[in-house]
Amino acid sequence: MQRLFKPFLFSLILVLISSSAYTQRCRQGDNRGPKGLMGIPDLSTEQIQKIEKLRLERQKTVLTLKTKIKSAHLDLQGLIMEGSDQKILDKKIEEIGKMKTELMKKRVAHRMEIRNLLTDEQKVIFDTQKMGCFGGGCEGFGKRGAGRGKGDFQPPNHPRW
Repeated sequence: MQRLFKPFLFSLILVLISSSAYTQRCRQGDNRGPKGLMGIPDLSTEQIQKIEKLRLERQKTVLTLKTKIKSAHLDLQGLIMEGSDQKILDKKIEEIGKMKTELMKKRVAHRMEIRNLLTDEQKVIFDTQKMGCFGGGCEGFGKRGAGRGKGDFQPPNHPRW
């Protein structure tokens, strides 16, 4: 029995250490996996520099837009708590929807700008990735968003709607 236990324990410790090291690398934002930047192999130095420049520009514009969306959500919650007219609420909801549409358009445009920098072989790999997920890190679709206990606002003593 003890002969089986020691190899099993050693294997378990090895797996835990290696998975811990991998997750720490991912948490630090290093998405230069074994295949290269964003999981795309054989990127040239010029391609990497252009992609990094595009990413920085995108992050600035997206941050501003996400802040506006969050602010509009808070305004909506305030209007709800005040008992505002449904037409006013609908107008605020449409405003939020327009900003979210603009955000999605910017994501797709950014993706197409990056795609235009790639060779045909690199495009094949890039096209198989989910939108916003590059080398294991997700920025958009599929990302866990606000939910119960994750920062979304709920009025006190009010059931979730």
